[in-house]
Amino acid sequence: MKSKKSIPRRSTLKGIGAFGALTVMGSKTLYGKEKTVTYPGLSYRSNDIRKEIFKKVFETPFIDTHEHLIEEKGRFTGSAHPRVNSDDWTMVLSHYINSDMISAGMSNESFEKFFSPEIDPIDKWALLEPYWPAIKNTGYGPVVCIVM
Repeated sequence: MKSKKSIPRRSTLKGIGAFGALTVMGSKTLYGKEKTVTYPGLSYRSNDIRKEIFKKVFETPFIDTHEHLIEEKGRFTGSAHPRVNSDDWTMVLSHYINSDMISAGMSNESFEKFFSPEIDPIDKWALLEPYWPAIKNTGYGPVVCIVM
């Protein structure tokens, strides 16, 4: 039986990505002619589109850095995110490391109290302290230490 030679998925995806990048960023076709792109009511040469995109990107004062932070207004009220009710320092532990807290054995009752705005922020350490040794060196534990 003859084995069929296949192209690895990674190579295929790289090729598609490179082709897409050339299509979007390239200013000329394979034959050296400038390409014209037409949108309803607008007509751009591909080089013009590239310049316009670069101009808009570099004029944009803020780029989302994907840090999962909740807007300050919502952090102070503890109401900006459906899963996060805390309005104090425990907010820092409300994403990713909260799963480590459960894995370390924290009960649902303690978990709810820990993130509750009704519990005094000073009293929350007593809820976390028994589990901290188990989570402080996980992937997110050192980040919490740095932030704190």
